[in-house]
Amino acid sequence: AKEGDNFYITQSRPITTLALVREFTNYATDFIKDNVEVDYNDFVKKYQEDEWKKVGSWKIPRLAFDAFYCSQSTYYLKNYGISNIPPIKYLQVGNDVFVAKKELALIKESIFSLVGGENYEFIEKFDKMQTSHRKNLEDELNLLENVSELDKKLVSSILEKTCTLLVVFEILRDMSGFFEEAIMKRFKELDVDPVPLPDLLDKERDSDTYKLNQEVATFAKKGVVPTKTEMETVVKRYGYLKQYFLSGDAYTKKDILDQIEGVEAKEEMYNKKIFDDDKLNLLVALMNRFSTVRLLNNEITNKAFFKLKESFQLLANKSDMSYEKVLALPLKECVKLLNGEKQGLDESLLGNSVAVISVDKNYILSSEKLEKFKNEFLQKDYSNQKELTGTPTYKGLVRGVVKVIRSANDFSKMSEGDVLVCSMTDPNYVPVMKKSSAIVTDIGGILCHAAIVSREMQKPCVIGTKIATQILQDGDLVEVDANTGMVRLLERG
Repeated sequence: AKEGDNFYITQSRPITTLALVREFTNYATDFIKDNVEVDYNDFVKKYQEDEWKKVGSWKIPRLAFDAFYCSQSTYYLKNYGISNIPPIKYLQVGNDVFVAKKELALIKESIFSLVGGENYEFIEKFDKMQTSHRKNLEDELNLLENVSELDKKLVSSILEKTCTLLVVFEILRDMSGFFEEAIMKRFKELDVDPVPLPDLLDKERDSDTYKLNQEVATFAKKGVVPTKTEMETVVKRYGYLKQYFLSGDAYTKKDILDQIEGVEAKEEMYNKKIFDDDKLNLLVALMNRFSTVRLLNNEITNKAFFKLKESFQLLANKSDMSYEKVLALPLKECVKLLNGEKQGLDESLLGNSVAVISVDKNYILSSEKLEKFKNEFLQKDYSNQKELTGTPTYKGLVRGVVKVIRSANDFSKMSEGDVLVCSMTDPNYVPVMKKSSAIVTDIGGILCHAAIVSREMQKPCVIGTKIATQILQDGDLVEVDANTGMVRLLERG
């Protein structure tokens, strides 16, 4: 480039090969919760103080669980300018996750006070902060791609930024619940028939999930097998979407081809609903914004974990440990390894075969007492219950045979036309969701993975039944009425 009498060498993209000066934030001591092993009686006493609501069942490594727990803390809430929402109290039992109902009620009350009264300034601020946090994390993930050796400063910074985004996981769910209630209330005030909430959700066009589906639909419409180069491009760009919180692997070329074969070549149809009421239109628009924010947050945090896998492998090699053992570490122990601190690991704290109450610290019940605890305090008799109710996300009426899927190990049980029953779905469940005639989950709201994917696949789906996996068994004949949200047990297998 020439300016006056001077010539310059210019570059049109950021220089990513120069070493950046990064301050290492050792958040291990300040913000990560301690792990305290307690005896059985003390743990049971802590458990009995609260009534718990099941919010998930995820077979993910302990390291990812701990990152999620630590994010739900006063420190990270304050990062969002949120001071009147209390930290969330969790109970993890094996792979099942519960939230204390008392705290959940306080959180809901706090959120309603923030967004109630038609004062939406907080939402504007929240939305902008989300965009900023995602951009910062994306920048560091791009840096990580150019690093061939373990960079403990960059890995620690990415872990903390991931925790910063994870803080909104529960908040967004409860915030979306506010809009659901407000929209249904407005329909009642206007004395008009309510439109099913899933029908009001826009396509999340900014998300990689939507873009992948569009590319797959384009290939299906052309009716030709993608070239090797096209396949490699798709896998490189969207491969991370199949993994979830360090669980699962990247999409393969076969996965993409299977997805193409399962898509009908048709034009995308979406008719945006506009109502003759400004308040109702505003509430629907806000609900859609939070639907998009939640999906984009899920994508970027999973991309972070996916790209950190190689760093954890390098950390394992450097520490003379197996990769699996590093993933089974509590987060605080992992950060100690990053800091170069060698320590004796307490085997009773490793993995998910423990029970944890996470408040100000992680209070842990060791694995040998886990089964006793589950049998004495978490078993309930549902033998006489024949009907379940939940939230329909894509309408339809289906009769079929149940297959209860608790993890990827059960995927081989699914046959074409079976009714998929699970605690919740994630991207790894897409192949069995395609095979199913209907989908039934224990948990989830209208913004959850099962709700979004069921609409994409046009599969009748009922979410949030709470106890479907406890009542239904493989081989049961059920009727899934996704028009009313009712699931009926017709005949035991």
